[in-house]
Amino acid sequence: MSELSWDYDEFLCFILIYASYADIDYDENEKKAILNLFSEEVYQRQLKVFESLNDYQALDKIMQYREKYFSTPHEKQELLHKIENQFSVDGTYSDFEKEVFLFLEKLL
Repeated sequence: MSELSWDYDEFLCFILIYASYADIDYDENEKKAILNLFSEEVYQRQLKVFESLNDYQALDKIMQYREKYFSTPHEKQELLHKIENQFSVDGTYSDFEKEVFLFLEKLL
């Protein structure tokens, strides 16, 4: 796969998987929320990519798509809103997830 070969759904699926794993407690509700947005095929493909990367590599992959999918303040806010919603899917929005969100907000 070339560096920027993902369409928006593939990118968004990847970043939501990343967000779901932020607190190391990836549960069935988080998986279902992602599968409600994307096909099983997209989900499985992006999960496989995510699992093959370390945290630095995953963040680097996300950053590669900055200009393509969230270059404007509006696009960034939409993306952050989707990430924040994913953090809340399991019924809690932990302090650690809040810290990851703040980190992503600054990074993106």
